[in-house]
Amino acid sequence: MRYELKEFQDKAAFELLENMTYLMDGYVKRGKLGSCCLAAPTGSGKTVIAAAIIETLLEGSNKYGYASDPDACVLWVTDLPSLADQTKYRLLEATDLDPTRVESITNTFTLNHTQLEAGQVYFLHRQLLGKNRKLTGGGESVSFWQVLRDSIASGLHLYLFLDEAHRGLGSAAKRNKTQEATDQTIYAQIIDGEDGNSPIPVVVGISATPQRFVQAMQNRKGRTSEVPTTVSPAEVQASGLLKDDIILRAPVKTTAAGHAYLEDACAALKDSTMRWAGWCALNQVTPAVAPLLVVQVPDKVTDASLAALVRDIRSLLPNLETDAFAHVFGDHLDRHIAGIEVPYVSPELVEDMHEVKVLLAKEAVSTGWDCPRAEVIYSMRPHKDVTYITQLLGRMVRTPLAMRVEDEALNAVRCYLPEFDDKSVQQVVGYLTSEDSADWSGISAESGRTIITEPVDVRWDHALGVDNAFESIRKVVESHHPLNEVEAVLSYTALLAKYEIDITAQKAAYQLLLKEIRNGITVFSEEYQAALQEIEHITSKEYHARYMDSDSVSSTTITQAADAFAVKNARRRADGVFTEALTNRFFASERGRHKSNLETNAVIAAAASVPEIVERVKKAAMAELNRLVLFTRESVAELPEPARVSFASVLSANGINRVVNLRIPESDIQDRVHTRYVMHTLSEAASGDAWIKNDSTAEDIVIHVEQKRKNYVAFYRNPANGTGDHVFSVVYQHPNGGHRTMHPDFIFFEDANGTIMPSIIDPHWTLAAEEARAKLEGLARYARDFGGDFARIWSVNGDASRYLDLLDANVTNEILNGDERIDDLYLHFGHSYQ
Repeated sequence: MRYELKEFQDKAAFELLENMTYLMDGYVKRGKLGSCCLAAPTGSGKTVIAAAIIETLLEGSNKYGYASDPDACVLWVTDLPSLADQTKYRLLEATDLDPTRVESITNTFTLNHTQLEAGQVYFLHRQLLGKNRKLTGGGESVSFWQVLRDSIASGLHLYLFLDEAHRGLGSAAKRNKTQEATDQTIYAQIIDGEDGNSPIPVVVGISATPQRFVQAMQNRKGRTSEVPTTVSPAEVQASGLLKDDIILRAPVKTTAAGHAYLEDACAALKDSTMRWAGWCALNQVTPAVAPLLVVQVPDKVTDASLAALVRDIRSLLPNLETDAFAHVFGDHLDRHIAGIEVPYVSPELVEDMHEVKVLLAKEAVSTGWDCPRAEVIYSMRPHKDVTYITQLLGRMVRTPLAMRVEDEALNAVRCYLPEFDDKSVQQVVGYLTSEDSADWSGISAESGRTIITEPVDVRWDHALGVDNAFESIRKVVESHHPLNEVEAVLSYTALLAKYEIDITAQKAAYQLLLKEIRNGITVFSEEYQAALQEIEHITSKEYHARYMDSDSVSSTTITQAADAFAVKNARRRADGVFTEALTNRFFASERGRHKSNLETNAVIAAAASVPEIVERVKKAAMAELNRLVLFTRESVAELPEPARVSFASVLSANGINRVVNLRIPESDIQDRVHTRYVMHTLSEAASGDAWIKNDSTAEDIVIHVEQKRKNYVAFYRNPANGTGDHVFSVVYQHPNGGHRTMHPDFIFFEDANGTIMPSIIDPHWTLAAEEARAKLEGLARYARDFGGDFARIWSVNGDASRYLDLLDANVTNEILNGDERIDDLYLHFGHSYQ
C-alpha cells in the first residue's frame, strides 16, 4: 500500500478480510455461498480499506499475516460509470498493484475475454448490463453472463464488491419504481447468475447504510451473511480525516442576499488560501493546499446567468488566473463564458488540478465525488434542493491533508445559501446532525461535528497567563494495533534520520537487533538447532502393505533435505516475525561467512521460530524505542505539525501507547447562537466574549460556581470529540469490552499560592449508569496516575449538587474497588458542590 491506513481503517480491513477469506474457504470446501459488508460513513476511506484488502488477496501481506491467493479475482460493480472510473483511479493510486492487473469492463469486453482471470481486478458499472446492451446481447461474442458462468465453473475464487450497496437492492422513497425494479433485476442476475444457478461465491457490500444490503443477502436462499464490519462516525471524526465544523449562512428571511453572499464566499476563499499558504510554509508542506470554491448553480441556468456569475467572481477575486475556472456539468462540453475558457473536468481529477480555484457544478457533483480541498460552497440552488446541498456537504467534509491542523479555521467548511431561508437551513442542519442522516450524507450525530450558523472567530488569550498550566496537562494516547516492537523502532529511527534529528539511530538499531538475534541463537542453541533441523529437513512416514493382507503393513520413517522453495517459504514467515527489513539486513550481514543463500534463509527462519529468541529481540527493540522517544522528545516537539503527526502515527500503527502534553489551540470558531461567557481561554479579540454550547443545565451551573471562586483565573471548554493536541481525553474500559476515550467538560485555572494550576471539573451524567460508572473509573485512574499535575479533579453529579474529590485516595479507591451504585458514591463519599 502506498497509503498509511488510519488505525480504524486497519482494524476494519483486517476484520473484513477475515470474513471474506472465511466465507471463501466455506465455498471451496462445502460449496456454501456467503456475503459480508463494510458499513462505514462518508469520509472514512471505504475505498482505501477495500484497496488494502484487494492488494492482500492478490499479493499477500506480512502486516495482516496473509499469503496471496493465486485463484483470487475481484469484480467491482457500481451503478454509475463515473463512480467506476473514480474508484479504479483511487485503487491504482492507493496500491502497488501493476496497472495491467486492474481493468475496466467495456462494451467490447467479451470480444477479448471468455473468462475472468485470477489475479485481476475488474470494474463494471451496472448500466452496461441493461437490456439490449452489447455485453448482455451476445451476437458476435458470448454474453457477459456466460463469461461469469464459465469463470465461476472454472474454480475461480471470485469476490463481488458492490459499491454503494444500499442502491438497487431494495425499495427507496422518492425513487423511480421502474428504475428500482430494473436495478434489482440486474444486481440479482450478477449475484445469483442470469440463470439463477451460477451464483457469485462471496459478495461484499460497501455502504454507509448497509441495512438494505444485509436484508437482501439474508433473503437469498443458501447464502450466509456475516455481521457487518462497522466503522463508527466517531472513529472517523477522531482520526482527523473529517473537518470538525460546517458553517452555514442563509438569510433569516427571503431577501436578495445573492451578491452579498458571493462576496462573502470569495472572501472566505481568499482567507482560506492565505491561511493554508502560511500554514504550509510554516510546516514545510509542499505543494501548499489550494482551496477550492464550489459554485452550485440550478439545473436550467442560462448562459447569461453563468456569464454574469463568472464576471462577478473575477471582479471580487481579480488575481485569479484565466485557467482558474472549470465545470463538471453533465454535458461534458468545454465552454466559453464571459471571455474566458471554462473547460469540463472529470470530478475525480479536480483534487489534483491545483490551478482550478472555482468549480461550477449542478447536482451531479454530489454523488461519488471526493475533493478535500473544496472548502467553500456558494449555492444558487433554490431552498427546495435540501438533499443536493446536504449530499454535497457530505462530499466536502474531508480534510485536505487527512489530518486535523492547529489553525481551527482550516478545520471547517463554509456554505453560503442565499436562496434558502432559516426554515430550510434548519432542515439541512437536521439532516447533518440526525441519526438518519447517513441516508443523505453519511454524517451522524455520533460524529461530534458541530454545525455553525453564526460563526465567530476566536483566538487564544495569552494575556490570561494560563499557557504553561495548559501545556503541563498530560494525556494517554492509546493504540489498538497489535504490538510490533521491531517495526516501531526501525520506522521511528527512519523518521529521526529523515528530519535530521539523529542520522545514526537506525544503523545503531539494526546493529543492536542483529546482535540480539545472534546472541539468542547462542543462548538458546538447543531450541535453535531443533528448529533448524525441522526447517532443513522434511520427515515423512512411508507405509508398505500387500492388498487384502492386514498383517503385511509396515512403515518406514524417511528424512530428506528440504528444497529451496520450502526454506524460502519458512523465511517468508520469519519476515512477518522480525520484519522483512531486519531479515534482509541479517541476510546481507551473513555474506562472507561461507554460507549459501539457502543456509542463511534457514538460519533466519529457525531463529524466528524459537519464541525465546523472538522475545529477546522484541524486548531489545522496545527498550531502544523507549530510550529514543525520551531522548528525542523535545526535538520532535519542535518539528512542524505534519512531522509530529508522522512520529505519532508510527507509534500508534505499531501498538505503542504514548503520554503527550496538550498544545495551545491558537484559534477556533464558535457559534454566536450559544451562551455568552467571559474569561474563556478562547474568545473574540475585540470583546473578550466566548460563546459556549452547554449540553446540560449542570454545565452552566458549574461555570458560574467556578467563576465565583476567589482564586479563579479562566476556563477552557474541552472539545467533546477528537484526538487533536488541544483535546483532553481520558481512557476508560467500556462495559462491552475494549478501551474508549471520554472528554471531561471543563479545565479551570486557578491561582494556587502564586502558581496557576489547572483543575478538571467534569459534570458527570448519571444516565446509562453502567457506562457512567466506567467513565468515572477511567477518570479515577487518571487522577491516580497524573493527579499531581492538578489543583483539583472533581466529578460533579448530574444536577450539580455534589462532587467527588478524585485527588482523595479514599474516594478513588472506593470508585475503583468498591461496588456502590454511582448515585450512592456521590451521597456517601461526595461533598456539597453549590
